Formats: sequence, structure tokens, C-alpha cells
Amino acid sequence: MPKKYALVIGNTEYADPNLAKLSAPGRDAEEFARVLQLAEMAAFDEVVTLVNENVPKLNEAIEDFFADKKPDDLLVFYFSGHGVRDDEGSLFLAVKSTRKARLHSTAITAEFIRKLMDKSRSTRQVIILDCCNSGAFPQGQTKGDAAMGMAGSLQGYGRVVLTATDKLQYAWEGDALLETDKSLFTHFLVKGLEGAADRDDDGKITVDELYDYAFEQVRKATPNQTPTKSASGQKGEIILREGIQKEIKPLALPAELLSAAENTVPYLREAAVKELEKLLNGKNAGMALSAGKELQRIIADEDTTPRVAKLAKQALENAGQALTLPPQTSEVSKPPKELERERLERQYAKERDLAREWRRNPSPTSQESFWSLLLPKLKIPALVLLAGMTLFFLWRGISSLIAALPEATNTPLMLIANPTVTKTLTPTPTLEPEPGATMTDKKGKTLVYVPAGEFTMGNDDSDAPVHTVDLKAFWIDQFEVTNEMYAKCVADNGACKEPTSTDHFNNSSYANHPVVYVNWEMA
Repeated sequence: MPKKYALVIGNTEYADPNLAKLSAPGRDAEEFARVLQLAEMAAFDEVVTLVNENVPKLNEAIEDFFADKKPDDLLVFYFSGHGVRDDEGSLFLAVKSTRKARLHSTAITAEFIRKLMDKSRSTRQVIILDCCNSGAFPQGQTKGDAAMGMAGSLQGYGRVVLTATDKLQYAWEGDALLETDKSLFTHFLVKGLEGAADRDDDGKITVDELYDYAFEQVRKATPNQTPTKSASGQKGEIILREGIQKEIKPLALPAELLSAAENTVPYLREAAVKELEKLLNGKNAGMALSAGKELQRIIADEDTTPRVAKLAKQALENAGQALTLPPQTSEVSKPPKELERERLERQYAKERDLAREWRRNPSPTSQESFWSLLLPKLKIPALVLLAGMTLFFLWRGISSLIAALPEATNTPLMLIANPTVTKTLTPTPTLEPEPGATMTDKKGKTLVYVPAGEFTMGNDDSDAPVHTVDLKAFWIDQFEVTNEMYAKCVADNGACKEPTSTDHFNNSSYANHPVVYVNWEMA
């Protein structure tokens, strides 16, 4: 199994008066090592910390660090202190015994580190340099065409190099820019590893996420420092910390997706299940939690077809292999009754809007939308009632037409003057009302005519296979039953039951509003 190793070096004391003493690197090294070692954070298998040591001991520790490692082992090398260049532009890491006039023999050379990294079998190496790079530039060059910065000195295959500053800037200490005992770059590296860098809430922090967070925070704090990142031959994500436990709260799903998920038309709900599955397996844990809850609701819904319920169960089972959904906390959960009430309110609002659109613009498109929403919800008793109403109004229409025919229509055939000639009086044909035609019944309610037609219902994977249903023409109320109208039915010796929620029913301000919270039996 791959392991994670870290070598953390910090230096604050310098024998050479040309190298200013620093206060931050020692604490930088200790803080960075702390978050790497903690089991509840980065949980590295081995972390070696060296502060204010001389070159021989450090060189030996660096060589031991990169030697005898496996290809998949993760190696993190961290240095906090002065970084200087000689007249030829070579990079050196200055330590306690470093003399600026004798860098090759008294400092750690970047070339020495690079060769050890090249020889190492590990293909996952992360180098972090939190140091200034204000040393001399190559003779004859200006700042605009200076040699590569610190990252360039240590580049190589399978390697990511993070630096606190680019090649032309100084890594300022915290006291000058921020009230912290650590340098800005390390301060935000530590804070990022403590959890702040997990921006997508997927429970892990990669090298890229950590750098992006530190870069953004450093640039916000000061315009004088620009962190850099250089990667070469990086294989996939390099994860520094995982298994971050956060309180995950469900996020609101898109309204269009909820509308499709609550629609009882099978193909719409099936499409919604597929979109919910994508969110369930996405990186946003809040969305994933909400998607899982919605899939569970769809499975429990008695209107869900067996095929759609099966797809929803498979989505939850597949996600369970890669994602463990935490239980919803009581702080954000709602009682089932309240959730059902909200669902009914959204459904009734959608039906009301479609009906109003039909009245404003009785086009085939608006009619099709309205009936595609209404018809799938009709149960057998409702169909029987609808058929009875249809027959009743047809009978009334035919009776009215017969009564309006002239008397000659009922006169039997008879011979007239010429016995070889006969005439038959042809009955006046009955005219079918135009689609959308209206009429008024005895109670003064307006009815709208719906012509005969056919539609397809059922599902081959359910108990009701796909089949065509012929629906005869019928008349239906143009407007919904209002609270006032329904109240009269309730007052009529309990002929109707009160709605399950009476907030609007008992409020006179909603007398002319459609009655809500009545099921199909009550309707």
C-alpha cells in the first residue's frame, strides 16, 4: 500500500550577517508538520522536522528522504527560510552555517536536491519552498529576462513545485502584512489543509486545491507576493488529505427538476431520475443529499411505475458504492406532512397556471399540456364519473336538438299526387360543438366542450401494458371549484368532507380561490 512521507526543514538563525534573521520559518515548519502528522488531518505515515540544522546533517536527511521509496509513495519536501542565487543564477537554500560568499560549500544546492529527486523511484513528489528569492541575477541580464525562478530549478517528471513567490519578489514575513506568527504562504497552506481548501465539499484536498486556495488568499492579503506552481508529468490527482467530515446540509434542487420528479407521467419522471442520479454522484455533497432524498420519495410514491421505481433504486445502490449519504440532521429535516403539503401546493399551482393559460390562449399546445398533466391522475372511479357526465350531457344535447326540429321531421312517408313519385324528408344533421365551445348549466356554471380523441397510456414494464384509450367527447367545468362552492357542499349535511388543511378554506379572503387539500375521492 502506498505511503506518505514528509521532510520539513525550517531555518531562522544565520551566522552570516548578510543574511537577516527570520522569526517565522521555525514556527512555519512546526505548524506545517503538525497538520501533516495529525491522524484526523493529513495523516502522513512519517514526518521528519529539522529546524536550524547545519548543511551536513540536512544533506544526509534529504538523501535518506528520497531514497528507497516506491513508485506510488507520496513525498512532500518543505523548506522555509532564505533562498538565494549566485552570480550565475543557481539557486541555494540558506541554513544556519551558510556563508553568502561560499554558497556551494555552506548551503543546500537546488541541483543536489534535483538529482536526488530524479533518482528516486517515487513518481509523486511535491516540493514546497516558502522562501525569498531576492539574490543576485545573472550578470548582464535584467529582471525582465532573468533565469528561471525557484520552481524551474527543481522541475522534473512526476513532480509538483509550489513556491511562495515568483522569481522577482520577496516572501514577506507575516508581521509586515498579516497578524500571524507564520509567513503568509505557509499560514494559508496550514489553514487550507485544516479544511478551508476543500471548496467543492468532496471531503478531500488535492495539491491543486491547496495551491489555488493559498494563491487566492495571499493575493487578497498583499499585491507584493505571487505564489507559483509548476507541474511536470503529474499522474492524476495528488491527494494530501481525505475523509474530511463536514456537516452536510441539503441544497435546493432546481425547480424544473423537482417539477419533473413530481409529475406522474412516467417518461418525465424517468428523465428526472436520470438527472437526480447525476447529482447523486456529483462532487457537491449538499446536492447529492437532496437528490438521494428525492429518489427515496419517488420510490415511496404510489404513483411511481415499477420501471421508474427500479431505476431510482439502482441509482441509490450504485451511488452507495462510491458515496455514503449522511443522515439528514433534525435541524434541516421537515415532517412528512409538511413535505407532502409543499408538494401538493407546487402541483396545484402548476395545474392552475396551465388552466389559466388555456383560458387565455385555447391553442392545441396549451390544451395538450393541460390534459397531459390531468389525465394520468384520473383513477377508475373518476373515469366512471366522467363517462356518466359525458352521457348525461350528450343525452341533454340530443334531446334539445330533437325538440328543436320542425314537426315535418316526424311526419311519416306518404304518397302524393303522382303515385310513381315519392319523397323522403331527410332529418337535419346534429352539429358537433367546436372544441373549446362553452355552455351554462342550470346552476350558472360555465362548461367547456372537449372533443373525442384517443391517447396512449400504460407501460410494458408495469402491470398495465401500453394501450390506446378512446375518450368520448365531454363537457367539463371551465373553472376550478372554489372554497365558497365547496363550503356549500360541506354544509349540506356533510355531503363533502372538509379539506385536510383548512388554512385557506376558513379564510374569507380565499372564498373565490380554488379549493385545495382535497383528494380525488373528495373531488
